[in-house]
Amino acid sequence: MVVTARWVAGLLVVAGVVLAGLALWVARRRGAHAGRPLAVLLVAAAWWGLAGAVELAVDDPQRVVLWGDLKYVGIVVVPPAWLVFVLMFTGRRAWVTRRRLALLAVEPLLVVLVLALPGTHDLFRYLPADEAGEAFPVVATGPLFWVHAAYGYLLVVVATATFVRALLRASRAYRPLSVALLVAALLPWSANVLFNLQVGPFARLDLTPFLFVLTGAVLVVGLWQGRLLVLARVGRDVVLDSLSDGVLVVDPLGRVVEANPAAARLLSDGASPVGTLVTDLLPLHPAALVRVEGPAGPRVLEVRRYPLLDRAGADAGEALLLRDVTERLLAEARIDRLLQERTRVAAALQTALLPAVLPQVPGLRLAALYRPAGHGREIGGDFYEVFPVPDGRWCAVLGDVAGKGAEAAAVTARVRFTLRALSTGAAQAPELLRGVNAALTAVGDDERFCTLAHLLVRPGPLGAAVDVVLAGHLQPLVRRRDGRVETVGEPGTALGLVPDPELAQRRVDLGDGELLCLFTDGLVEARDPGGAELGAQRLAEALAGCDPADLDAVPPLLERVAREWHGGPLDDDVAVLLLAAAPAPAG
Repeated sequence: MVVTARWVAGLLVVAGVVLAGLALWVARRRGAHAGRPLAVLLVAAAWWGLAGAVELAVDDPQRVVLWGDLKYVGIVVVPPAWLVFVLMFTGRRAWVTRRRLALLAVEPLLVVLVLALPGTHDLFRYLPADEAGEAFPVVATGPLFWVHAAYGYLLVVVATATFVRALLRASRAYRPLSVALLVAALLPWSANVLFNLQVGPFARLDLTPFLFVLTGAVLVVGLWQGRLLVLARVGRDVVLDSLSDGVLVVDPLGRVVEANPAAARLLSDGASPVGTLVTDLLPLHPAALVRVEGPAGPRVLEVRRYPLLDRAGADAGEALLLRDVTERLLAEARIDRLLQERTRVAAALQTALLPAVLPQVPGLRLAALYRPAGHGREIGGDFYEVFPVPDGRWCAVLGDVAGKGAEAAAVTARVRFTLRALSTGAAQAPELLRGVNAALTAVGDDERFCTLAHLLVRPGPLGAAVDVVLAGHLQPLVRRRDGRVETVGEPGTALGLVPDPELAQRRVDLGDGELLCLFTDGLVEARDPGGAELGAQRLAEALAGCDPADLDAVPPLLERVAREWHGGPLDDDVAVLLLAAAPAPAG
């Protein structure tokens, strides 16, 4: 095949058009990183190719020289444009200042000026007389040309080394990409060096613009769009292969076409499952958890399925993410058993802090309820107690110790035992509670205080007389026979806070069928989704609507009202103690 000047000129035109098209594509991406210097680089290479094509196509020696000179308008721009692109693409944007751009523009302007002036033109390049009329004339070069060439090659070497060094410092996985970049960047310059040194067939044929098409494609398609095959493999190696979770890519026929090492370890003892039907590896069903017989024995995998669609929206398969949750499930089972045991222990301890059964009190009916917060895994501080005192009355107390856990249980026990011990004498209720307060303050922990409602009840033939002392506790509610509900008692100071609490005793009489309700704050402080509390008023309304004849049903009724208001299990413990006057039958 005979290579003619017009045939080579046609190749250069194609190269110039391709490079111009790549430059236009980059220029339209205005917000793209380092887009402007890349576009300038591609335009300069395109002009190099197009001007070189005209240089080969014309016959007049003067026009050959003219287009050869015009070709340098692109040639002198390529090295500095390549350097600026590399600096911006590798994150060295701060190095690209207006002053440095101006300095980089000096040499290209000088070259153009030298070629434009007849007195200096031949110091750069000229066409020997014996080369005029040759299909591929060899242009002679002057000393200024070699200064320009050394300067241009220096910029190219510095830029390319900077590019490759930046990629290698980012990750060793980029080594294949760096080699590809090095080859693509240096290939056109290698051809240019051979052309300028007039080595063999390259002495008459400058393939540099044509080879710049390869460089431009690598930069635009490879680096710019991130679609270079080597880079895709880097992304796969760095991201996919390093995942601890398994990844399978399955085609529409259900066959595995890609699998990372984690998936191979989970399903086939490290052997690649590519080419295997996915249903032969693991059962696929709507449930997220599947059981498989792995190399290390039965395993439980959490499978997440992601459909893959092509550009037309058609089914292209699916990606499966496999996570080994065997150990997590075993740990959750162990935690669940521990929590169940903790709940059982808490319930047993809580039971020990409450009376097993309420006593039978002549002239009174009693009912009580205790519900722990949440799942009952903590010992609560709510308690109640009913016991006789030496003067024939009965003591009924309901309290709430701050906090939860073993410390709260210790305070509860201290309050109950101290109260029983002090109730054997003839002291009045306020003095009794001051004795309990002294026992608590002696410990010196003011965060473990206790609120207490203390009742001394004397049942009679027509009802019951009740002396009420409140130590920082909520006021009890009394339901009268006609359904009216009222509060009784005077709030005082919680026990365990100060040495001398304020405590006041108040009397309330209960007639036949009337009841008195003690409760802890977990009941009235139940909040609806909007944050509003149930409050004592709504509790009083629920108490007014109850049936006093069925006393045992009243505490669960009040708890249900609070739960329905809250919308689920309550956040705090609840204790309720009811006393209803019921005179002994005649005879």
